[in-house]
Amino acid sequence: MIHSHLPALASTPLSRRRALGLSAASLLAPLGLHAKQIKQQQRACILVWLAGAPSQMETWDPKPGTGNGGPTKAIQTALSGVSIAEHWPRMAKALGDVSIIRSMVGKEAAHARGTYHLHTGRRMGGPEKHPNFGSVVAAELGDTNSELPNFVSVGQTLSSGFLGVNVAPFIVNRAGQLPANVSSPSPLLECPAVWPC
Repeated sequence: MIHSHLPALASTPLSRRRALGLSAASLLAPLGLHAKQIKQQQRACILVWLAGAPSQMETWDPKPGTGNGGPTKAIQTALSGVSIAEHWPRMAKALGDVSIIRSMVGKEAAHARGTYHLHTGRRMGGPEKHPNFGSVVAAELGDTNSELPNFVSVGQTLSSGFLGVNVAPFIVNRAGQLPANVSSPSPLLECPAVWPC
């Protein structure tokens, strides 16, 4: 005699809702496995946020020969069919390991509100404080047993919001200087005012 090990499943008819639930679970399961693989590979995510920096036409998206382009020329990169500004030849060679997102649009015209939207994925408003991008990456991929911080920010950034202090940024206020609450264990290890040591 054959016995079912899943009598509850065997005796329940397959409804449309249950079929959708099963298909969603099977589609989302690989995403969880992928996150575990990334954790095991000790990968890093670096967000370069250039507030007030050169425009996209002088960096990631030059438009030579167009009415709204400028004098900046484009150079080919390691990615076939992708070009960036001529001033970044080393970045062009490394572009196989970099993601450029050129498809983002938003409804925020003010820079501060747009920055919040891009850093959190949410529009500003209401009492809830949303976690920034770095805190989300630290929560998903960070190593809670690491002696090093999972999220470092050079300069001030948005908080970890409702994710809490465990994934909050370790803030280095000025590049090249130790944070105020960090001291060298020995005077012999002191760094000069400007790094590298």
